[in-house]
Amino acid sequence: MNGASASPRRALAAERAGQSSLPSTPARLEDGFFASAARVPNLPAVTTATATWSYRELSEMSASWATALHEAVGGRPQRVGIFANKELAAYAGILAGLRAGATVVPLNPEHPDARLRKVIRSTRLDAVLAAGTSPERIRELVSAVDDPPRLVLPFVPRSAARFSGMLNAVDIERCAATDFPRQADDGRPAYLLFTSGTTGEPKGIPIYHRNVTHFLRTAAERYAFTELDRFSQTFNQTFDLSFFDMFMAWGCGAGIFTMGPRDILEPARFITRQSLTVWFSVPSLIALMRQRRALVPGRFDTLRWSLFCGEALPERFAQAWHEAAPGSVIENLYGPTEATLACMSHRWVPGASGRLAVNGNVPIGVANPGLDLRLVDDDLRTVPAGSEGELCVAGPQVFSGYWSGPGEGGTALCRLPDDSDGRDRWYRTGDVVREIEGSQYAFVRRLDTQVKVRGHRVEIAEIEAVLNGLDDVIHSAVVLAHPDKIESAELVAYVVPRSGTTPVASRMIARMRVDLPAYMVPTRWSFVESLPLNGNGKIDRKRLTGDARESLIAVSAEKRS
Repeated sequence: MNGASASPRRALAAERAGQSSLPSTPARLEDGFFASAARVPNLPAVTTATATWSYRELSEMSASWATALHEAVGGRPQRVGIFANKELAAYAGILAGLRAGATVVPLNPEHPDARLRKVIRSTRLDAVLAAGTSPERIRELVSAVDDPPRLVLPFVPRSAARFSGMLNAVDIERCAATDFPRQADDGRPAYLLFTSGTTGEPKGIPIYHRNVTHFLRTAAERYAFTELDRFSQTFNQTFDLSFFDMFMAWGCGAGIFTMGPRDILEPARFITRQSLTVWFSVPSLIALMRQRRALVPGRFDTLRWSLFCGEALPERFAQAWHEAAPGSVIENLYGPTEATLACMSHRWVPGASGRLAVNGNVPIGVANPGLDLRLVDDDLRTVPAGSEGELCVAGPQVFSGYWSGPGEGGTALCRLPDDSDGRDRWYRTGDVVREIEGSQYAFVRRLDTQVKVRGHRVEIAEIEAVLNGLDDVIHSAVVLAHPDKIESAELVAYVVPRSGTTPVASRMIARMRVDLPAYMVPTRWSFVESLPLNGNGKIDRKRLTGDARESLIAVSAEKRS
């Protein structure tokens, strides 16, 4: 099935008629997809800008690719990298990796090679399944590893140059589809994602099947999605929330509609053009639509559910969205990657939610079923009711520790001294939270220097590690200006240049982009003789943030005048 030959919507609706829309209750992440492939094989599973693929087509493709992975490795692979993003190779590749019994590790081709090499080296991949018709870049990336992974390249033709450890399209076509046995929970993670780390290195977070299937089961009961739903896919596959779109949709036989770079710039048009019923994004996209005057009252009349996560959701954004999508239920989801997709949610109610807002933001709500929350002080003891404290989460969605040993997880996972159950896997989120009325919770601030930039979780320390590594930099500090206003949030770098050098921001930006994704590179620069210090001798980040905010306000005022 492709964009030109897809069945008319009328025929699809007829096929859906009478089909059960009960969500599956998977034991493994991929089980819901294969149950839907057996139940509604001809319905569209994925639609990109160029084509549509049915459940049957994705299932058959992933089966042969899974066999290719086994043949490439000489047995069951441990970990498989998926070098693709929001395209056929990403979706069929993730399913193939899971079907082969491996842990899938998404690799975003848009990330710098230096960062990709760090991930490939850290994960010790057995194989990489890659998109594209040319193998040169991925071959160069894996060649830097002592024991390079095998390459499975389903779109590289026979005519391309061959090399050792590579399977091309012809090789894969010869692989007979095999249904490999998959245990409910065999001790291997379902997927392994990397976020920004405080040490300056990407931080690996393994999520097990038991973690994610608990979420899928509770979310299926909460949302009651059906095969009639049409999901957005705004997130890249290296962003954990993309797994919500894929596997919540596939668990009930619905379709996902991927958004390319142009679509992300015009999301309102995409929603109406694709008649979406389920929207999921970071709140920054609401800001973009407001700036473009695209939130016209009643415009999104097909939406049933509107979900937001990854950043604080301003109450004024929720109200504007409600006016544009009056028939949609709005929810604000909260959850670090370590607690699997989302561990809390607040269902927005006009008027009532506004009265519960803290710092102008919608509450993060209540815990998912089966999870426990505690707010603790510096000694990890529960704070009095109504007081602010660091949010800790325990339960089946909480991960077991960071990749390759405890590392930073040594402090992130802990015991709480007043926990009567004696659990040793409380996850410290680093978020300061306050309990408000109705047993709801509200986000107040971060404990550390971790920030959100366009929905991406970013450790300021990682940016500073790269910046301080430049030859002409003595010291630096990076802050997020306007951290309470999504629509104007920018990373601002304060740099103490080496004596005798002439610092040029554009050159530093170019050098930083070798190691960091674009969203982690500061957009505003200030060269200073020294960094301000607080009473404890630490960099006074509060002062720098205030200075940056005032500077941006002044620039904005000049533009208006």
